[in-house]
Parts: sequence; C-alpha cells; structure tokens
Amino acid sequence: MTPVTAQQHGSGDLTIGIYAHNEEANISHVLEEVLKKQGLSEETRVIVVCSGCTDSTVPVVQRFAAHDRRIDLVIEPERLGIGSAINRILERCTTDLLILIEADTRLYEGAVRQLAAELEENKAGLVGAWPVIENEDNGWIPRGLAFVRRVLLRSLFNLRSLYQTYSNSELVCIRRRLINRLPTQIVNVETYVDLCVHKAGYPVLPSRRVRVLIRLPETVSDYVAQRRRIYYGHMQIREVFCRYASSMEGIVSREPWLVFRSVVQELRIKPRLMMEMWPVLFLDLLAYLGACLDLVRHVDHVTWKMVSTTKWLP
Repeated sequence: MTPVTAQQHGSGDLTIGIYAHNEEANISHVLEEVLKKQGLSEETRVIVVCSGCTDSTVPVVQRFAAHDRRIDLVIEPERLGIGSAINRILERCTTDLLILIEADTRLYEGAVRQLAAELEENKAGLVGAWPVIENEDNGWIPRGLAFVRRVLLRSLFNLRSLYQTYSNSELVCIRRRLINRLPTQIVNVETYVDLCVHKAGYPVLPSRRVRVLIRLPETVSDYVAQRRRIYYGHMQIREVFCRYASSMEGIVSREPWLVFRSVVQELRIKPRLMMEMWPVLFLDLLAYLGACLDLVRHVDHVTWKMVSTTKWLP
C-alpha cells in the first residue's frame, strides 16, 4: 500500500463506527483489523452496533469488549435498517471525524489513518475507500460485475473534478458535523449521506490510495436481489430530493462517452470479459424493472433479506 504523504491525522481525533447484522463469520476479523492494524490510540472509541442479530455476533463482540475498553457495544434487539444503526453511532460520536465500516468487509493495514489523511489533504467532506473484489474469479456473475464496477470507478475518477461524485459505502471517512440524524426509512443511506455532504458545500471523493476488501454476489438470485434494492433506493432518493443520485447509474446517463472509453480501456486489459459483461447487464435490467414494480407496490427494502454469497465463510 502506498503511504500517504500528507500529515497523518491523529487517531484520537476520530471515532470508528461498525454496524453489523448476523456477521458471526467476519466480525472477529474486522475487530482484529481495526484494533491491531490501524495504529489507533487507546483513546479511540470503537462503536459497534449489532442490529437484530440472531447468530453469535453479539457474544463475539462482547468477548472483544471484555479485553479492550475502546469498544462500545450497542445492541438493537430488532433489526431496523442501516439508517437506524448509523444513528446509534452518530449519537455517540464526539469527534470531528467518523470512520464508518460495514461489518462484511476486510480492512488493509493502516487504511483508517490513510483515509482520514486523504480527507484532510483534499479538504473533502467524505472519502470512500476503493473496493477490491475478493471473489471476482468465483464465476461469471462476480467477474462481470467486478468489470462493470471497475469501468464506473475509472469513469468516476475522471469526473471527480467536474461533477458531484459519490463514494462506496464499505469504508468511509466523514466529517461528523455534516450529518445529523438519518431518516430511517431511507434505503440507500450512503447516497443520502453523499447528498447531505454535497449540500453542505463539501466534495465527496473516491479514494485513490485506500483499499477495502469486499465480496460480490455469486448467484443470479443474490445479484438480482441486491441490485433491485439498490435501484429502489435510487428511486426513493429521487422522490425525496427531486433529483437523481450521484451514483454509478448516474454516471452512465450523464457521461455515456466517458463510460464507453473506460469500457475500451478495461477490455484492453481483459478482453475475455466482453462476453461476461452482457449477461450481467441483462440481470441489471431485470433488477431495475423489479425495483419499478416495488416502488409502485410500496415494498419495504429497509430491512432486506441478506445476500448470502457476499458473506465471508467461517
């Protein structure tokens, strides 16, 4: 990992927020990586919200908390969605900077401090880590989806000085004062937060240095379910803000020729992905049509069904 050349931000000036639902297979890895590999001070608060967990996630966090006073465990008996979980973190955060981490990710060493430093040097309101796909080679669905994500992220870097951009939600650093209580009915919480930061006059940027390891859906049903919820969330944001979200889908509609050039650049690296891209785009179309139907029928996606193939194995 390339080190950040800007002055490192003191870890005592930030809070870590982790939100989890039934992450017994991965929460211990996340906590180990946060507590031992990020260079955090003994004063850094690590708030872990376990939302409606029915597995052993809570006991795992309790074992860590018994040996590390930095952990502040918050238990939501009922699963109320990501917005509610983040609100619990916001209520307890007293520092200028807040690091939000999804519990189904894996962190690289030093990622937290590097992300905070990058936010400060760019005078940004929010910076999101670049996702690295762990299971990209586990079938045509994750390979095709990983290709699409790389194309759109490549386009995003070219757009970041011209337009309002967006961040990925897996690992972000945000200025706490820019966000108040989140509406719990919002599905795409990360998009709502991005728009709030833009409204406050700060840029939202994808990181050029910091990486985070994630998994993508591997089956047709998991892929369509995840994308259907995301599309529904974008439509919901449109109704709330009367504008489309700054998102991957927005890039395609706003700058199609830039996206086309990014596709060509990616295909020069891996030409064989041309054949796997089209089936994924077809599934995306099905997911979009399903989201349109859900919007008409007022389907609730706030507490969605877990996408099993995106989860880490024990």
